[in-house]
Formats: sequence, structure tokens, C-alpha cells
Amino acid sequence: MRNFAEEMLLKIDAEIESIGFNNDITINDALHMVKYIIPLYDQLRKLTVEHIFSSTEEEIYFFKELKPSILGRYLYFNKVYRIESQCPSGSNDVIKEYLNDELGGLTYFFRRNLELYQYYRSKATTYDTYYFIRGKADIRLCCDSFQCDRDPMFSTGYDHKIAKILANEMLQIYLNKRIINLGQSEAINKQAITQIPYPANWTSNKIFLIELGYALYVAGDINNGNITVKEIMDLLGTMFNIDLGDYYRGYITLKNRKKDRTLYLKTLIEKLLKRMEEDDEK
Repeated sequence: MRNFAEEMLLKIDAEIESIGFNNDITINDALHMVKYIIPLYDQLRKLTVEHIFSSTEEEIYFFKELKPSILGRYLYFNKVYRIESQCPSGSNDVIKEYLNDELGGLTYFFRRNLELYQYYRSKATTYDTYYFIRGKADIRLCCDSFQCDRDPMFSTGYDHKIAKILANEMLQIYLNKRIINLGQSEAINKQAITQIPYPANWTSNKIFLIELGYALYVAGDINNGNITVKEIMDLLGTMFNIDLGDYYRGYITLKNRKKDRTLYLKTLIEKLLKRMEEDDEK
């Protein structure tokens, strides 16, 4: 079982590496990893239920180290997907507040589970038979609500909580980097706008600029497609001195048009063709 679980962990990490990201994760990356891990985890569950551990030490190692490492990666990517899918549209300040609230939740979790966190990180073993042997959990030690929902053949009183600790440690790194990247993006945008020799204000309908922004995003011609919709909208908003606000709602408005979903893009094409024809006549 140990070899099987370790090989599964290596397989998951190899998939993470093959995607080519470390802490810079898109919502699609996170969803891909969730879908990748689920069938592997189900396979691990079936084998664990059927497996007879050869010793107490083997069972403790599995539920203290191996299963939490695999489950922790699932919980991490699942949480990243939820955070990104629920991230509000708007200014960097709005997004920073949202991400800081998520960080606050992690801080509360670590404070609430400080004793277990210190026990695990100090590599203590005193309570391992209570924490990581199935059917041995002492209700006086384990007061987690998850205890009521656990699968007694695939969980002890604490392996799920250890997995959450591992996931939340990764989430702390991810959220802090997201916040730092927002600050860097804002600084780059400000630098870009100062290089424009004169004020460039958007004087047409805001929805038209949103339409243009989404077109640039799906075309993938900026940074070889390695740029988010938000980064494009922030750049356009900074360049043209306009707050695009809830640009996703604007995108929904474009989608719901009964005709001429890309009205502005068509207008641009018509105006450019007309200008070319006029130049030809000269």
C-alpha cells in the first residue's frame, strides 16, 4: 500500500509539473487537477478498504503522511477553483480585499487547530495511535465535526484535518502571491500610462471597450495568451482612464444580444475598410 500511494503521489506531482505552473494557477488549471485527482483518490479508497496493514506503524504512516498528502492536493486545487470562480470583478482594491478575507479564514483555521498543527510539524508521535489508527479515535481528543461524517474504513479521527493543514499551507503561499502579483500589475499599468505622451480618454460606450478586451483575450495574441481577462481589462482601463467595473456582466450583456453580438468589432472593420477604399480612390 505504501508503494502504491507513493507512486500515486508522484503521478499527481508529475501532472502538476507537466502543466507548467507552480503557484501561478488559472481557474482551468485548478479544475483540471481536481478532475485528475478524483479518480485516483477513489481508487486509493477502494484499495485501502480491502488492504490489511501489516503493522501499526504501516497504518500510522499511511494515514499520517500518505493519504493527507494526496487529499491535501485535492483540497488545495478545489479551494483554488472556488476562490477564483467566486472572485469579484472590479478594481484591484476590491480583489485584494476578497483575497485578504480568504487569508483571514486560513489564519482562523490555524489558530483553531494550533495544537494539532504543532504536533504534526514537530513530528511528535505520542498520540499517533489515537490520531492515525482507524477505530482508535478518542472523542475526548477528537471534537471535529468531520468525525461524524468519516468513512471508518478509510479515515481516522485526524487524517482529514492534516490534509486541510497541508492544503491551507499551500493556499497561504498562493494567496500571498496573488496579492503581490496584483500590486505588480498595478505598478506596471501605472508605468505604462505615464509613457503615453498625452491623456488618452475613452470617449465611447464602455461596453465597446469591454467587447474589444474580450476579443483580445480570446485571440491569445498578448503574451502568447498567458494573460487573464482581468489583466487585459485593467490594462485597457488604465490606458484609457476609465473604470470598466463589472466587465463580466458586460460580457453577459454582449452574449444576450439577439443580433450583432460583436457590434463594435463589426463597426471597426467597416470603418477601416471604408478608409482603405477612400485611400485607394485618391
